[in-house]
Amino acid sequence: MKTFVLAILSIAITASAQNFKTLKTFSGPGSSVGIEGGLTLSDGMLYGVGGTIYKVSTNGSGFAVIHQFTVASEGLFPVGRVVVSGNTIYGVTTQGGTNLNNFRGGDGVIYRMDTNGSNFSVLRWLDGTAGDGYQPRFGMVLVGSTLYGTTSGGGVYDNGAVFKINTNGTGYQNIHSFEPATEGSQPMSELTLIGNTLFGTTPFGGFAELNGGMLFKLGLDGSGFSVLYTFTNLFSVFSEAVNALTPVGNALYGVGYDYNASKSSIYKINTNGSGFQIISQLPSGSNFSGVLTWTGAELLGAWFGPDSTGGIFQVKTNGTGYRALKDFGTNSSSRVVDLCWVGPTVYGNAFNSINNDGAVFSLDVRPRLASVVAGSNVKISWPRYAQDYQLEQSSTLTTSSWTNMIAAPLDDGTNLTVTLPAPAAPATMFHRLHRP
Repeated sequence: MKTFVLAILSIAITASAQNFKTLKTFSGPGSSVGIEGGLTLSDGMLYGVGGTIYKVSTNGSGFAVIHQFTVASEGLFPVGRVVVSGNTIYGVTTQGGTNLNNFRGGDGVIYRMDTNGSNFSVLRWLDGTAGDGYQPRFGMVLVGSTLYGTTSGGGVYDNGAVFKINTNGTGYQNIHSFEPATEGSQPMSELTLIGNTLFGTTPFGGFAELNGGMLFKLGLDGSGFSVLYTFTNLFSVFSEAVNALTPVGNALYGVGYDYNASKSSIYKINTNGSGFQIISQLPSGSNFSGVLTWTGAELLGAWFGPDSTGGIFQVKTNGTGYRALKDFGTNSSSRVVDLCWVGPTVYGNAFNSINNDGAVFSLDVRPRLASVVAGSNVKISWPRYAQDYQLEQSSTLTTSSWTNMIAAPLDDGTNLTVTLPAPAAPATMFHRLHRP
């Protein structure tokens, strides 16, 4: 049950229904400083990557660029989410390093640094010629003192690998190399950890060009690798979105493209590989952007469309209740890269590739009641996405005194509004949104 209360007195009280806040903007050439990779929240600070590593607090203060990648040996083009453990940051770059004499522009590095920007060091210069995986595309996960990640190239078959490395830089090992004919190839997703098992996806599967990819699992030592599901050429997990998996109970949720329906889709699959189903689809012409985020009640996600449009939505795990929480329209920061959830607020970063600008933002997903006096009446409004909430009223705030408002709200496509007689002075009437 979720409940939000607004007191309506004999005078007008106006409460804003807007709960979106821009925490930091990036504009002009080089603004991708903050919009190339995902966000990591730690101790009230958001950490992100672009051509740099930056941090900003959840209230928008304390912005700082804590490292710039200007030397090839430190790596170039940091990607994915960083791992923050205590006062230490761990991450990867997709290019740069020491093996630069190849068409790839470098094989990438695994790095660490302190959260204040000091003590940057390279844990591993990846070198495909020496058998390493190379060019990681997304971030790592930390298990104890060991980091796990994927590379899009390298390994025994030069089609990508899952690797592990200790946080002190020792013990690098490819714990699995992808054999492209039967296991998929070029993993480009962050791994998902459930217990002692890692789950992930590859965008390609087998040798068929239109094969939709594969979903796999393996143990922390590389044992027990198996392909749980092979996506057909009618459903592809190769999309603009981060191909990570979101665990909810015994199921995994991900995004892809359904060629049957010509729509981007959310799918559900059990952790044992059974029960694949498409639960929800975006309107035609839209695509997913960023990984799905679990709030404990719904899945949050982001979409983008033509002309730099985009927004944030939520949907239940059974596919019902799809609703838009925020529509960016065509503003300059409409393409969401990533979302992270700290209830009741979702934090994200977004960009516009045409203008090369973007922003870090927060969105409180709780619906807010707003009121305004209109003659002898009071108009009470709340966001349309909260249409499954019930407006209730009480004059005493006691538990048993709340009653449902019978009047059907007016729907203008953005807000729901009910018009009520204003209480006579000095009466007080309380209104709330209640969601069973």
